[in-house]
Amino acid sequence: MNPSQNTPTQNHDTTGTGERFDVRNDTVDIRTAGDIELCVPDSIDNLVCYVLKEQEQWLDEETRFVAKLVTAKSRVIDIASNYGIYSLPIARVADKVWVFETNPVTIACLGQGMLNNDIENIAIIDLPLFGVPSRDDSPERIDSGLRCSLDPYIERFEFTGIDFVRINISEESDKLIAQSEKFFALNSPLVMCGRHHDAQQNARLVEVFAALDYQAYCLIPGLDILAPIDDVSAIDSYLTNLFFCNKDTARALNQRNLLCTEIADTETLLDDNPGAWEDYAAHAIYARPLLALWNSRAPQEFTAKEPRHWSAYKQALVFHRIAHNPVYPVNVRNACLYRAFQLLTETIDKQPTFSRLLTMARLSSELGLRDSAVQSLKVLLELLCSEHPVSADEPFLAVHPVFEQLDPGAQLGEWCFSSIFQAYAWQRNYSSFFSTEKELATLEEFRHTPFLQPRTERARQLLKHKLGLQSQPELNELLTLPSEFNLNPRLWV
Repeated sequence: MNPSQNTPTQNHDTTGTGERFDVRNDTVDIRTAGDIELCVPDSIDNLVCYVLKEQEQWLDEETRFVAKLVTAKSRVIDIASNYGIYSLPIARVADKVWVFETNPVTIACLGQGMLNNDIENIAIIDLPLFGVPSRDDSPERIDSGLRCSLDPYIERFEFTGIDFVRINISEESDKLIAQSEKFFALNSPLVMCGRHHDAQQNARLVEVFAALDYQAYCLIPGLDILAPIDDVSAIDSYLTNLFFCNKDTARALNQRNLLCTEIADTETLLDDNPGAWEDYAAHAIYARPLLALWNSRAPQEFTAKEPRHWSAYKQALVFHRIAHNPVYPVNVRNACLYRAFQLLTETIDKQPTFSRLLTMARLSSELGLRDSAVQSLKVLLELLCSEHPVSADEPFLAVHPVFEQLDPGAQLGEWCFSSIFQAYAWQRNYSSFFSTEKELATLEEFRHTPFLQPRTERARQLLKHKLGLQSQPELNELLTLPSEFNLNPRLWV
């Protein structure tokens, strides 16, 4: 058994049942964010194919962070490649990438993906990590069930100076780490592990890394940085990955503004940035038709009604803008985002206005608190569907960055409902792959909104196909014309 030669082969027996897989005829090439063209099995029942067609990226929010993490000197190991979702964009920048993959279909698709993107620095290792012999002199001699480890492959593949390891397995990842003693003695990588649905499994993983003096971290999606996890049992239910590294690696990543090591003091920053929110609102497309209203009523009227709460809300908006100012170091930016969330929570507890709930949905999402974001969006939808009057007379953040770039014009109500509905649909499930006929009916009713986004239309059509209600694409200019948010128009004609 030898490492793959990194070229796709035409036919593979996928399951041992005699079924053949042809990499040229049974796959589809899908362009993703970052201008990477992935090759995946062309099946509506294949989760990866479905998600890539729907979202034009994988459902992990960590992909953007990893793209920033890798440098031209990076040496990376990707365990279970998932068709190259991470390894292909990494390899475009990195020095060398090793991929452990034994599934012949995945190997064929990854090889084709390498050809699609002119990538030659990936070594595909079709050898097992599980059940390898205890001694490291003969990786091919499999002794099933005894051990899972990177150690037997260190010398053969020169696993030194490894900067990043991605482990795309949830079962037994703790054993893999615990039994790779030599590897971690020689290397100090940042390690990304898929989060397990079992809390006890996650706790064991944290314990294993703690024995190596590695701290646990999670992604802060709005800033594309990592922040420490104090209690892994309390993490957001939607979180898909955990990160681990030792203090030296954390210090190096902090210097690159990629990882937060401590909570910085923020109070003096308000005086240094008095016009941060106003500057942002003046240039945000969605805010233009609202500026006159906001400027005419704030702060005088709000101050008269609730001076302390309005002041705290305004401070939350300012802290949010400071958090997105790249001039400040990562510790400060992360602290500002959390401070904005704390202040906003306090004001909503006192008076949950429509504008504050909009801002809460955005802040929660940026902090990776997806449970909170989904709950806020649900409440907003219920408010809009009720007879309760709502008002946007307070400043607010758009619930999703996409909608910052859309001018509501004279259709502010439609813009609000459309942005809230679509953000809710995108965040409540990882993908419409998991949706039902009931949710399809809602998407059908929504399809004619003036602010419909390509992702939502792709989700509707894919779900219809998956449910057996559509066999060919329905022509729609949102999908047949190329745009920043529609990278694969050829798939929809």
